[in-house]
Amino acid sequence: MTGADKGGRGGTIRLMSCVGVDLELALLPFFLDHHLGLGVRPDAVHLILNTPDAATPNLDRADAVCRDRGVAAGERWIGPYTSDAMWERRRDLQARHVRPGDWVMNADVDEMHRYPADPWSVVAGLESLGARSVQGVMVDRLAPDGRLPAVEAGRPLAEQFPIRADVALSVIGSGKAHGVDGTLKLMLHRHDVLPQRGGHTALGGERAGRYATRLRLGGFPHVARPDWRATFPFQVDHYKWTSTLRDSLARRLSTPGVSPAGKEYGGKIAAHVARHDGVRLADATVFDGADPPGADDWLDVLRRLRRQSFGWRVRGEVMRRLGTLRR
Repeated sequence: MTGADKGGRGGTIRLMSCVGVDLELALLPFFLDHHLGLGVRPDAVHLILNTPDAATPNLDRADAVCRDRGVAAGERWIGPYTSDAMWERRRDLQARHVRPGDWVMNADVDEMHRYPADPWSVVAGLESLGARSVQGVMVDRLAPDGRLPAVEAGRPLAEQFPIRADVALSVIGSGKAHGVDGTLKLMLHRHDVLPQRGGHTALGGERAGRYATRLRLGGFPHVARPDWRATFPFQVDHYKWTSTLRDSLARRLSTPGVSPAGKEYGGKIAAHVARHDGVRLADATVFDGADPPGADDWLDVLRRLRRQSFGWRVRGEVMRRLGTLRR
């Protein structure tokens, strides 16, 4: 049964992404196979292919990967990458292809979504809560010993990067321009919700996003705890830690217009990787098992957070005002 057929719906679940074909092409087959496997139809995949070099053969190679899976060739974006420019293009892509009744999965090519049920069942649950979107936590996927190997074609990514861990908060931490919100993703949202830069939250805040947890996930203090993150039923496996990471960071950090968060966070990653020739596992929080535990009660998890949201929203506002008074 296709996404448009389930439950008699007229809508479609659409997948949106941008692929840097010079450094991320090896991940594209895995990315497409994973999300098509979740039930996204090939004709509901919408990609942007980015490179500063219009003559690179990687554009045609990316098109061939798409064609082999019945996916339309990606729209070509020739120019330097910045997060602001990419998300502006992603939002434009959404405006042109998404219709009322549709829901959208937004995922970077190194992100593989995990849902506690098939996506249309998740949509039905979100609608029962009156929600327009759901956020998930990012789980870093690492190779043994934390090294940064090349991605091997034809071998499951989960076998190549079997370690589930938290690197972003445990190793890199927070800074003036980045924090826990940057480790969360807006995973699935209605046609009328637009992602903010980075895809972490909704453009327009909680009123526009109408999150499944009411308060954005980053507003709950316990979301920073690795033990909580390891068991939250909405997760994004993050296959960032590969052999192209150094080149990707160098390219982004040297591009005019890099965001403050990208510059600060990316600089910290680059320094750690250079110092340890990869990720130092002793500094990371490694989760037990290669898969998250089952989450048959995922709606109950969301309901509990919704009940807690008001108290944490009030506490957050009090702390914000106290901070303003102290300044």
